[in-house]
Amino acid sequence: MEVRPVKREEIEQALRLILTGSGQNAGDDDAVLDFLQLSVARGIDLTGIWVAAERSRLSFAALPMPTPGKTMLLMLPARLRPGVSNETVAHLLDQACLDAEKDGIRMAQILINPEHQAVLRAVLDARFSHVAELIYLAREVHTPIGGRVIPDGFVLTQYDRVTHPRFARTIERSYLGSMDCPALNGRRNIEDILVGHKHAGEFDPELWFVLSDPAGNDVGVLLLSRLHRRDGMEIVYIGLSPAGRGRGLGDVLMRISVNACHREGGGQLLCGCDTNNLPATRLYHRHSFGMLYSRLALARDLAAPPTAGALAKFIDG
Repeated sequence: MEVRPVKREEIEQALRLILTGSGQNAGDDDAVLDFLQLSVARGIDLTGIWVAAERSRLSFAALPMPTPGKTMLLMLPARLRPGVSNETVAHLLDQACLDAEKDGIRMAQILINPEHQAVLRAVLDARFSHVAELIYLAREVHTPIGGRVIPDGFVLTQYDRVTHPRFARTIERSYLGSMDCPALNGRRNIEDILVGHKHAGEFDPELWFVLSDPAGNDVGVLLLSRLHRRDGMEIVYIGLSPAGRGRGLGDVLMRISVNACHREGGGQLLCGCDTNNLPATRLYHRHSFGMLYSRLALARDLAAPPTAGALAKFIDG
């Protein structure tokens, strides 16, 4: 089994293997065509695919997708084909990570369907660590939430260059004692994570909010983005500092999210959440979110971690 970069004439075959499980001509043409169009729109370099091949037959493939904020998402097939060992997968992922590290990527991540146990075991053998099980949720927004949304004395401020430091500090404080992917604390700096958040969906600074209490303390942050090519919005990040918890402010931020989505024309409001983050899952269920699917998040550090105390995360919605 040979591990090597994809040849140009093999790109479509490799994409079929990753997207549909078939490396042959048969497969889901629509899925491949849609992804080819997406790769053009987002500037995804398909020549960066790594493959495991036996003669001219592709048996496994990985597509590295660098994301802003010095991270990379690796897309893999859902299953291991006969003859593909864990050692082959590990060697292939090592090569993809080595290329990424040369380009300044600090962390690689993989999202795996919990049902795909063979691929999961191979990825864990490749020095990726389990971060969290993420659930993805959604609700339809047809009407706004009436009445007072923001409590008396609280102030909502939008993002700009002047307020940027407030957002950075509030997001960092929201990680303290958080149940949202705690394994990621300290693994990236806050400026990188803010860059990543800005590129999750269509960034609009008017959809980023920091919430301050009557004493002038910034206690919560809400980052929203518009969905690509469809109606609706995504909650990229929602968080409260320790001083903001237990005061009903999560519900305040959710009401702001629903009303912002309604002002934009309604549609689906999406979010992702660590299954172990019980306060967050209860908050979403209170606001009529239903589960779409789940994924296991795995990560591998590609460079030395940032200095102690620089709290950050790479899961951008």
